[in-house]
Amino acid sequence: MPIYSYQALTPEGKETAGKLEAPDRASVLKTLKGQGLVPVDVVDSAEAVAKRAAGAGRKRRKLKTRELVMFTHQMNSVLKANIPLTQALAIIAGQAESEVLREVLTEVREDIEEGSSLADAMREHPGVFPPLYVNTVRMGEEGGVLDQVMAQLATFIESSYELNSEVKSAMYYPAAIVGMAMLSVSFILIFVMPKMTAVFLESGARLPWATRMLISLGDFMSTRGWVIPIVGVGIFLGMREILKQESGRYYWYRLIRSLPAVGVFVQKVGVTRIAQTMASLLQSGVPALDALRLVAGTLNDAVVRRALSDICDKVQKGQGIARPLAQSGVFPTLFVQMVRVGEESGELESMFSHVASAYSLDVRYAIKNFVSLMEPMIIGVMAVVVMFIVLALALPMMQIGQTMGH
Repeated sequence: MPIYSYQALTPEGKETAGKLEAPDRASVLKTLKGQGLVPVDVVDSAEAVAKRAAGAGRKRRKLKTRELVMFTHQMNSVLKANIPLTQALAIIAGQAESEVLREVLTEVREDIEEGSSLADAMREHPGVFPPLYVNTVRMGEEGGVLDQVMAQLATFIESSYELNSEVKSAMYYPAAIVGMAMLSVSFILIFVMPKMTAVFLESGARLPWATRMLISLGDFMSTRGWVIPIVGVGIFLGMREILKQESGRYYWYRLIRSLPAVGVFVQKVGVTRIAQTMASLLQSGVPALDALRLVAGTLNDAVVRRALSDICDKVQKGQGIARPLAQSGVFPTLFVQMVRVGEESGELESMFSHVASAYSLDVRYAIKNFVSLMEPMIIGVMAVVVMFIVLALALPMMQIGQTMGH
């Protein structure tokens, strides 16, 4: 019997690989599903060796999310027009502005012409087509509804991209203001304070505590300010190493979730992403349990990922989805209730879609409120800092003026 090489996702959402001896590919898929794994790629070992040899020189190319959305829309359009798959890829590649997309689509088309499926061909380019994308395409191919799946994928990626952009924009604005304020204060401490300090010390007057504090800060910044970026880089590298570990990410996200206001916002963003992904996968024909496992593999939030892993185990034992969601204590009550209603009514797919829309709107309002609150708070803090610096410089100047007047 032939030996098949496989790649799959565990119930925890981690990638695993191995080999199985079986009469055909369908038998391997059945065995993997029986072991609780979600098959990602199953090929004959001889074919796998050939693929690795052919792709050894390929670079891990990246594609912008906007370009992936555009490609998915184009695929949906050409497939609806009943254009053959290889011809559709050739048309899109010929019109693509991105050199990366042109190269990748050409290679995907060549793999398909050699007998590979679209999903397997895309699987060879993980920097362009994420695992979730590839698995959804696979379900569309197997169900004969690839054009519909492409439409759902385009909507899903677009919604996810908009959500991520809004969240990042909300973070960039206050970060930019704070950064500019810190640079301005640092400039004053490093270049202005040393000159003013000489004037103050020559006067011999007793300086106010605010001025003495500012002089000390200026002296530190001028002589030992290099320590700050080194400490900052050290903290950044240390946090990056901690967050590479599953336990480190878990405790980090537990800390974030425990913070007032921030924790609720992170929870809402997480629920929105889960609902969007679940709705897209269920609409593409992915079974609910497999969809949950795929979702768990795409999340950065280790707390939610661990909870979903436990939920998958309970769903596999026949407990349904809503009950384990409630027992986890990680998800909002409204989310759990809506999932329960969808499960009992047999409309789980549409209910996840409604949840995604509702929470997406809630997140947008939260972002607007966050920005509207942060702006006056940051301006207020900056005003206090500027006032402190002005007083620290003005008070001794007034004292010097009075002394010279006498």
